[in-house]
Amino acid sequence: MKKIKTFILKDRSLSSLIWLWGIFGTILLFLLVDALATIPLIKKIPYLEDWIYLLVPTYYLFVFYLGFFTDITPSFKSILHTLMHFIGQMAVLIIFMSFWGVFAIFGGTDYQANTYSMNQETPDVFAEISGMDYPEGAELIHTSSSRWGPN
Repeated sequence: MKKIKTFILKDRSLSSLIWLWGIFGTILLFLLVDALATIPLIKKIPYLEDWIYLLVPTYYLFVFYLGFFTDITPSFKSILHTLMHFIGQMAVLIIFMSFWGVFAIFGGTDYQANTYSMNQETPDVFAEISGMDYPEGAELIHTSSSRWGPN
């Protein structure tokens, strides 16, 4: 545990801070939060998923703290470096979230079309959603259902 603490709080240059905590840390944080937030047990516990998402701002505030003290004396230069580091982290996070968003939309495989049970349930579902009665003598041509989200 002492070695991990020494590794995390070690004095580093700004460029290594950006690569280690800004790029790789953001990727690992993104994967960790995504994996934890999709566990079914966690979704059943009230508010736990919200606390998991709080890891993101906590991580960024921690990295913001580490980046501010790369110079010995806080100055305009250290504030500017820290701000640029923070903007870079946000850019990396937005890039990964956009790739994940595309995957989430098109990555789902739970698609069903024209199954017997769907054809039987369609008049009831139509009446429930639209608030109108299913027309007499109407011909059902196609039914489909899809679940958007990662596999």
